[in-house]
Amino acid sequence: DTEAAVFSQVVGAYMDVLRDEAVVALNRNNVEVLSVNLQATQDRFDIGDLTRTDVAQSQARLALGLLLALDQDFPAAVREYAECGRRAEQVGVPLIAMEAWRLAGQIALQLRVEQQAAGCFQEAIRIAEGSAPDMVKMSSAPEAARKLASLCHARGLLAQSESLYTQADSM
Repeated sequence: DTEAAVFSQVVGAYMDVLRDEAVVALNRNNVEVLSVNLQATQDRFDIGDLTRTDVAQSQARLALGLLLALDQDFPAAVREYAECGRRAEQVGVPLIAMEAWRLAGQIALQLRVEQQAAGCFQEAIRIAEGSAPDMVKMSSAPEAARKLASLCHARGLLAQSESLYTQADSM
């Protein structure tokens, strides 16, 4: 792999995440519209303007919309960013590696997969520890350290949390 290939892979993963986020937003909006439509259909049924079949069809459309909204593949985005981080580190591009791992952690946090998020943030920090200080200053490794510190604090790991906040401030 070359530096350009890894960069291209990271850009591709980022574009996939943007696409997936747009699809999620569209599906959520669709569910909201279908919910309003179901309520309107139910109201019209209540006054005798529509049949039970109309209500059932509206319920089926809402159910399908909910299934589509739930059928997102963000874990694939986490895996893709993590793979980008591994490849970037292998070809000697620590800045891209730190960013990829931090992004993987951020998405994992959004998915509420805290253990996976913590592992991703730890990778970003590990790479930062072995990188030149000016490289680390350009990266989001301090943000990864703060996110991990926040996770530790939420779990009652106060000493680890303080240590990570101190580490983030010194990066």
